[in-house]
Amino acid sequence: MSPEQESSRPLLTAAIAAGDLQSLEELSEQLSGAGLLHQPDVQIIVAHTGRHDLVCDAANVRIVSCPPGTPFFRLYATVLEQSDSEYVALLDAGCPPGQGWLAAAREQFHAATAIFYGPVECAWESGDPGMIGYLIEYAQFRRPLDPQLGEYPGNNIVFRRVLAENAVTEEGGFQKTFFLRRVEKVQGIQPRACDDMTVVYRKSYPWSCYLRRRMRHGRLYGSGHALSLGKRRFLYAGGTIVLPLLRYWRILRAARRPPRLVREVVRFSVPIFISECAWSAGECLGYLAGAASDEACLD
Repeated sequence: MSPEQESSRPLLTAAIAAGDLQSLEELSEQLSGAGLLHQPDVQIIVAHTGRHDLVCDAANVRIVSCPPGTPFFRLYATVLEQSDSEYVALLDAGCPPGQGWLAAAREQFHAATAIFYGPVECAWESGDPGMIGYLIEYAQFRRPLDPQLGEYPGNNIVFRRVLAENAVTEEGGFQKTFFLRRVEKVQGIQPRACDDMTVVYRKSYPWSCYLRRRMRHGRLYGSGHALSLGKRRFLYAGGTIVLPLLRYWRILRAARRPPRLVREVVRFSVPIFISECAWSAGECLGYLAGAASDEACLD
């Protein structure tokens, strides 16, 4: 890359998986509040499933349309293939960045941090069913983060673009979990927690849609592990019979700080347990039969 190309290259690409949005108006307001719009060194690429035409007048925002039903890991892969920035941030239109997000990220750029991630806070009030998805998937990422947790949010993580070279699979997807595992084990890079770089969970799902989503995500997870397990995948498939209880206990432990979240887990115990049964059934199918041919994860 020539010096001229290097100087014109964006510092950051915000890869925003948007699914089927009807409008960018609300997301644009949230990005503006986080300080991401109209930044000359920040490129924002919104990848969506193309059922509606999205428009944004900010010069640093680009819209990419993908076929309806495209899962998030393929939306991220699409953005990665089109980005040339030094860093890439994986974000989600349903969990937009909060105030101070970019300022906190710039501190990590200045420190030359290779991979870093931030908390996921919940926008829903106590007792709102919208909290169910947050409790199941993100309660462990509340602020302050536990640096010893050993897992990272898929919707609030930033990494050097060069680390993701050749990380897009032959099926055209980018799976954050397996990418980070490779970076940690092969390159010895440990992601750094950044408590001031917060995103806010605002998602709400129809219940039947959420159960299908959990089952598909579970199947995708199981199929990904089956490749390295060989015949042991049958043992793992059998073990999924106790997985709903183990996952419920894990969610309860993740919510232990603050006590308010524990009360919410207890309040929504039945739907949480049902959702983890759906995940476990999907994981079992993934071990036995691989990923579905139309693996359209409903995010």
